[in-house]
Amino acid sequence: MTPTIEGNTPAIDVNQREYIQYTIEMDQAITQLVDSLHNSDDPEEILRQMLVAVTELYDGDWAGIMEADLTMKIWSTYWWYNRNTGGMTPNRFADLEDGEYLWRWIDSMTKGTPMIIEDVESIKEISPMEYSFLKANGVQSMLAVPFWKRPTGFLIVRNPKRYIKYTSALKALAFVAVSSINEKRLMDSTKLSLIPDSIKTDTDVAINMFDRLQIITSKGVLTEDDLKSTMIVHLIAYLTLHRERPAQPLEIFHALWPDEDDERAGVKIKSIVYRLQQVFSLISDYRLIESTSTGYRLNPELHVITDLDCFTEYWNQAQVTVNLIDRGHLLKKAMEIYKSGLLPAHSGEHWLMPSAAHYSLRYMGVVNQLLSTLNAANDYVCIHEYASIAVRAVPGSLDAHYWLTYAMLHLGSTEMAKNELRAAKQVLTTDDYNDMLRRLNIDDPEKIG
Repeated sequence: MTPTIEGNTPAIDVNQREYIQYTIEMDQAITQLVDSLHNSDDPEEILRQMLVAVTELYDGDWAGIMEADLTMKIWSTYWWYNRNTGGMTPNRFADLEDGEYLWRWIDSMTKGTPMIIEDVESIKEISPMEYSFLKANGVQSMLAVPFWKRPTGFLIVRNPKRYIKYTSALKALAFVAVSSINEKRLMDSTKLSLIPDSIKTDTDVAINMFDRLQIITSKGVLTEDDLKSTMIVHLIAYLTLHRERPAQPLEIFHALWPDEDDERAGVKIKSIVYRLQQVFSLISDYRLIESTSTGYRLNPELHVITDLDCFTEYWNQAQVTVNLIDRGHLLKKAMEIYKSGLLPAHSGEHWLMPSAAHYSLRYMGVVNQLLSTLNAANDYVCIHEYASIAVRAVPGSLDAHYWLTYAMLHLGSTEMAKNELRAAKQVLTTDDYNDMLRRLNIDDPEKIG
């Protein structure tokens, strides 16, 4: 049972009795929290139970951690607990894609003082945009204390029905929040591995875009699954493909979302960059994308290496290499890098199509050079091996199907060749299929052998 202060002692006024009651319950809440988490090493569970304790102590309906990126002026809810639904359900503070008007919050952060709003109507005139934001998120009253220096933000309790003037418990528990957030991010980052030999310093970053997007640093790897956002994937890909200059928000928006209203283009791009940075911070102490006066770009402080660059370099080296063995090695490396093409899962994006077509054509140039080299050595087994890879990578390629059938015929596998011709007929245009038959000197595919 919670202790209470009984009687009406003249020496103790109402405020004093409330404060004494608060300190007793605060001590009890923190003690119970420590006892329940004594053997826990799960930062998510620690955050959850801490927020439960906050809502119960202050009798609020929601408690959460709002993280801030003051450079980009974006605020995002990191973790929360909804007392009415009993969990981290969607009923929470909306993320702020444009937090420039939260000047009172920034002042609170700078001074290290709490935000106490006993009645949200009291700020309607002095901060109308903040008032609208809070009202839209169900705030009648609010108590928040700041924390800073990795991460930066506030521990918030919404609509507290008691103890709104007392912040000691929130200040103490804010340190629990910071510790748990950092521990969770550390645990997340240790799950990311597979560091290539080309990553030697903390400013080296590899961005792979053949097959699926992948970002690699000296601390770990991020995949498309880790990014959890097609918009983030598209933004990274677009800026990587256009590294020669910064890209204006409207340029990016019109390229990536041509059918959407661009009224809030800048805000939307800023929000995506912020969300990316939250994830990228797991594997780097730097920003991946930098905002400049002329637009967004990959951070020039980073040494960015891409598989597109490596593919092109292998191709260029092969063109000036006289030794056939060395040339074949370079072309094989290029084929290995290409895999299944440039972000095939996103092939329908119009802004990606020109680059995808460029690398597809260059890939078939690699294939033709390699297989011509192998053909000069009468190495039909290797021709079959690499032509099979090419058919899987570019199913509609005339050259890939030609070389595969060519190898089968020279290896004496006529039935396999017939099957391959049937398969090719299904995926090639009529003109390409007939052209392949002419190149193979075949009149009737069913009569070969």
